[in-house]
Amino acid sequence: MTIQLIFSDLDGTLLDPKGDLSQENSQTIKKTIASGVDFTVASARSPEEMLFIIKELAINCPLIAYNGGLLFTYQNEKFVPIESHTVPLEEVAFIAEEITKKEPTLDISWYSKEKWYAQTRGIYLHQQQKITGLTPILCNLSDFLKSKKEIHKMMLIGEQAKIAAMEHYLNDFTHLTAAIHTSDPQYLEITSQFATKDAALKRIAAYQKIPLKNVLAIGDGKNDLAMLHCAGHSVAMGNAQPEIKKATDYVTLTNKENGVSHILKQLLFPPLQSQ
Repeated sequence: MTIQLIFSDLDGTLLDPKGDLSQENSQTIKKTIASGVDFTVASARSPEEMLFIIKELAINCPLIAYNGGLLFTYQNEKFVPIESHTVPLEEVAFIAEEITKKEPTLDISWYSKEKWYAQTRGIYLHQQQKITGLTPILCNLSDFLKSKKEIHKMMLIGEQAKIAAMEHYLNDFTHLTAAIHTSDPQYLEITSQFATKDAALKRIAAYQKIPLKNVLAIGDGKNDLAMLHCAGHSVAMGNAQPEIKKATDYVTLTNKENGVSHILKQLLFPPLQSQ
């Protein structure tokens, strides 16, 4: 087996349940990079929410934000876009209006480039702030839309049942082109139809001039499934849903048990067999 490039999801995969990068995962990934294998992350998060990982691991490869909505590098303390896919602004306006009518208790926020915006800071957004360590910029969505600034992701946070109901409700509108899916039972994310992790993986592999057969992908959620299918080698986390585990070549330990470190050691640094 030859592995030249590794893509890892963040939440539920590389990060522990508290959203932290463990020392064990960090050390193993640094060892992996030092051995000559490229490592990067593919996440639904914004670039700013990924910054602590980028700096800790000194990632030099292009990275995937917003599930493929933005491909970028981090150079000289700046985010440098490579490729961008945004949600049509008229669809953002329509979705926001439907949410207000159907389920106004959901917290609405959105992302433009690396910045995070919200109209109000409800209880669920406060939870998101604790996870990411960031604070959204307060802004009226209608005013933001008038500015014609691009939106890479719209995010709804709320009770699991209400999020599931809203996902089904919005997906029934056939005129919407945006991808509408949950990344977690409490999170509903709206991104461009072209924002997919598998397409982004192919783009970065080509950018790095690495064949897909030499790519390893690690994930835990439904939004990782296409990426896992696309890579030459795939790993599901121990905490992944059964359908994800069935679709991969390997299943590692959970994110609470440093599953990423465990599988990388197993595949890249196996213990020497005694003679």
